[in-house]
Amino acid sequence: PAEATTESIPAEQYERVRGELEAVTAQLVEAYRRLFLRLPEAERSAFLAEMMSRGVRPAPEEPNGAARLPFKVRELAYDLATAEVVSARPLGPALVEAASLGLSDEQAQIRAKAAGLLAKLDASAVIDRVREALLVETQPAPAAEMLTVVARHPGESSRGIIASWLKKPNLPVAVRIAALDAVLSHQREFPFEDPEELDLVRATID
Repeated sequence: PAEATTESIPAEQYERVRGELEAVTAQLVEAYRRLFLRLPEAERSAFLAEMMSRGVRPAPEEPNGAARLPFKVRELAYDLATAEVVSARPLGPALVEAASLGLSDEQAQIRAKAAGLLAKLDASAVIDRVREALLVETQPAPAAEMLTVVARHPGESSRGIIASWLKKPNLPVAVRIAALDAVLSHQREFPFEDPEELDLVRATID
């Protein structure tokens, strides 16, 4: 038989199933939150890194890998990690690597949270991954956070990426500010000297 679609499922049944799935997801989120809070501080970083790693879509060649965590649970991992940073609790390098995996998540909100977390950590080991993600990013919220990471880790290969964002029309204020901050952070070691790039910077400031 043909695979069922939302169009072929009665609206009432669809809403009931969706409500049940949301309830199960909420319970899963709460279970992960409680488990995290019960862990000794020394074990929390590894736990969060595992959550983030399980947020990655399984590769086609590994169809039988660990089940992927739902969006709300993936979101929780980044929220908990950010709270740890704000509370000045140390997070290990394994978490930085795991957090960088979120830069390729299909949900813009996760990409933004992943980049926002990396902006608060030493992301030097994954800065190339941040640049690659920024190069293909299309949404303003993740882009602004990625530009902030790039600003904190200047490099010659970032200039063209920053300039490409400055070229985009109707940039939201948050992205424009982040891009200009990235320009300023590069000026000492990797200054923008190309006339076209300088024109872009002046136009953005104006």
